[in-house]
Amino acid sequence: FTFFKSYQETANKLPENERLKFYEAIINMSLTGEEPKLDGISEIIWPFIRDVIVHCRKKAMNGSKDAIQKQTESKMNANQKLN
Repeated sequence: FTFFKSYQETANKLPENERLKFYEAIINMSLTGEEPKLDGISEIIWPFIRDVIVHCRKKAMNGSKDAIQKQTESKMNANQKLN
C-alpha cells in the first residue's frame, strides 16, 4: 500500500498517546479494509484519511484484476501461436 507523507505529517501533530493507534489504523485499513475504532483527535481526522485509503484500495484491486486478465489473454495468445 502507499503510505503518503501527509499521513506522517498528520500523525506527527497528534498527541503521542494517539499516534501509534493512528498508524495501526492506517496499516490495518490499507491491508484489510478493517475500519478502526479511534477516539480523540484521531477520530475527528480519520474520515479524511479513510477516504484516501478506500480510493487507493479500490484502485489497487481493479489493477490486480486487470493484470490477471492481461496475463490470461497473453497465455491464450501464446498458446494459439503454438498451435
